[in-house]
Amino acid sequence: MKSSRLVLAEAMAVVFMVVWAFGCGGSDGNDVNHGAKAALVITTDYQTGSYAAVGLEDHSVVKNIAVIHSDAVCRYDPLSGRPFIISRMGADAVEIVDPETLAVAGEYSVGAGSNPQDIAPVSDSRAYVPRYGDKDLLVVNPLTGAEEDKIDLSSYADGDGLPEAAWAVAHGGKVYLTLHRLENFMPTDHSSILVIDGPSGAIDKEVELTATSPYGKLRYNPFIDRIVLVEVGSYGVLDGGVEYFNPADNSVSGLVVTEETLGGDLSDAVILSDTKGYAVLGVSQPDFSVITRVVSFNPSTGAKIADLSIGQGYDHAFIELTPDGSQLWVTDRNSNAPGIRIFDTTDDHEITTEPIDTGLPPFMICFIPD
Repeated sequence: MKSSRLVLAEAMAVVFMVVWAFGCGGSDGNDVNHGAKAALVITTDYQTGSYAAVGLEDHSVVKNIAVIHSDAVCRYDPLSGRPFIISRMGADAVEIVDPETLAVAGEYSVGAGSNPQDIAPVSDSRAYVPRYGDKDLLVVNPLTGAEEDKIDLSSYADGDGLPEAAWAVAHGGKVYLTLHRLENFMPTDHSSILVIDGPSGAIDKEVELTATSPYGKLRYNPFIDRIVLVEVGSYGVLDGGVEYFNPADNSVSGLVVTEETLGGDLSDAVILSDTKGYAVLGVSQPDFSVITRVVSFNPSTGAKIADLSIGQGYDHAFIELTPDGSQLWVTDRNSNAPGIRIFDTTDDHEITTEPIDTGLPPFMICFIPD
């Protein structure tokens, strides 16, 4: 299928260290505001990939737990209490991570060349896997990979026949799925979000988004009871922003903050409250290079508040709030000292004195609830 693994002696040592350092994971996560014991951190240098574990309290680190695909993301499943790793184009697979040891416990293919983007489990036997390179939304048993169903999305596609199904999140018995709808990697007339009945797979509704290309990770936010959409539009043109999707009435809010106000192309965003959010921006420079910024903003007024971190090149990728909202964890891929940086959300001061070394540069964070 793909990923090579650590040799047996190394793997057993890693498992022992993870159990000793972090204990076991828990259940519940997306819909309930719980604490967390550890963070699973996807790491990559775009040639090879791995993942690490970072303790929430003492910031102790276990590096290079297993070798994975160089283009991978993670998703924690509150139903099974398991993290999943989605290995994208070129691997086209899903890895199941044991929540107690954080070792890879299983792996299955989701179709060669299909380019999976995410996984959204709705039960212990049913999960939705959006695939960028296939018109069908795949439904599998999340623990075995056995195919349960395929949902034809071609009627929602643009002219190339692919809807470019990307991020998905399960909440309240529904699955919310973003469709990029690109041609030659460029946005078309609109992007959208599909509302899907979790148990049956029936599509309830398609809702057009205010901007296009919902690039950032799709998250249900318990602080505001909304799903947060990060819409980048066309790269190099400040035409995107952040908007909310209300699962109570399947409506979108319009952009609560714009790329034009923030000053760059959005990469990711998280919301702490009605009056504070955080975003990662790619900012074009006069010499045609790009730097990244992590900024705070006020979703109620749409105003930028401050810069938290400025990186040279594409230093920042994804960000994540701890489940209680007290900290913002930032991936910093600076070539001189890559690692995780942590900010206190009460006043946005940095807690870490230097980036927490995760081995390979960090790309994405998934918290494992306690």
